[in-house]
Amino acid sequence: MKTDLNYITLYPNIIPVRGYSRSILMDLNMGKFLFIPNYFCDFLIENKTKNLQKVDFLNFGNSENDVDEINRLVDLLIQEDYLTEVDSKLLSGLKVEVPFITDDTLISDCIIEISNLSSWNISVFLAKINTLGVKFLEIRFLDFTSFEKHYKKIQFDLTDHSIEFLHFIVPGDDNLNEIISNEMMTFHRLNQLTIYNSKGKFEIEGVPFILSFSTQNSIDNSNCGCINPSQFNCNIASYYANKKSNNCLSQKLSIDQYGDIKNCPSKKESFGKLETVNLERTVQLNEFRKEWHITKESILVCSDCELRWMCSDCRVFIQDESNPLSKPSKCGYNPYINKWINEEGYLSESECGVSIVDNRLTIDQVKLNEINSELWG
Repeated sequence: MKTDLNYITLYPNIIPVRGYSRSILMDLNMGKFLFIPNYFCDFLIENKTKNLQKVDFLNFGNSENDVDEINRLVDLLIQEDYLTEVDSKLLSGLKVEVPFITDDTLISDCIIEISNLSSWNISVFLAKINTLGVKFLEIRFLDFTSFEKHYKKIQFDLTDHSIEFLHFIVPGDDNLNEIISNEMMTFHRLNQLTIYNSKGKFEIEGVPFILSFSTQNSIDNSNCGCINPSQFNCNIASYYANKKSNNCLSQKLSIDQYGDIKNCPSKKESFGKLETVNLERTVQLNEFRKEWHITKESILVCSDCELRWMCSDCRVFIQDESNPLSKPSKCGYNPYINKWINEEGYLSESECGVSIVDNRLTIDQVKLNEINSELWG
């Protein structure tokens, strides 16, 4: 007989995500996740609206071993704050999914390059993106003289602006320390300054922005698109944004040093020059937005990955350039065997019997099952 004291449910911020070979629970509040078996994830999803007690979890086990594993797993998930035990009075409140409103501005993120070759009017451009609703602005200075020439004017132009986060990327120079100390201590709109080709780190007391350093010699747009667990985003904003649109290209704008309008700095495709086309109309073109709607659910291989809602989704560097739904080429994770490329036992998807024919995924189940049995027993 069920009592009124021991109902078990997921917290509203916990999201179960099913993969091909295993699943995860995402904790959107704490920014963490935990691997769980697929059968347990299926049970949570199928019974999401039901009032469950521990006996209900244990009853779906097919053997004594299953029951023992489920019992340990439920206890672990309660201990780690993925599941919680509550009475019936609190149960209904915990089953209400937390609403999240995504950003519907025309452009949310903008990256621009500035060099000695840049002849376009930076002040006019900054005024234009203010009307687009840009929240994140990254300015990449490709040479130090451009930084010296423009940073004061940019500071003035951004005095009253829509941006909420401003990031400068500047090449290292012997004069940079002095400029920061004497000229930029009141630059409160600047949130981060990254110094590349840096000879070493230095500290400046009282600086109002984050100082970071990179030994990378230059800015290389081909370095984009790498999938790495250290860059996973497990939070409310990224989860709901990723479910709605492509997290790499949606609401993004890039201007290269020559004034070419692009969706991304790594893309070759230009939509014209700033001086000759209407920027607001350009970013609303279907061709400019053609990849904004592509989410992980529609991408081959990624749609089977339990980690899909946490990682970035580059559409520039992909395995098959003729297929817009192809897996990112710089992802080294195989979700069919749960192995990263640097781990022992790793095999590529094709080596596991996973192939793409006519833009459709086909799986040699016998071969894949044999490989997983050898890897995991």
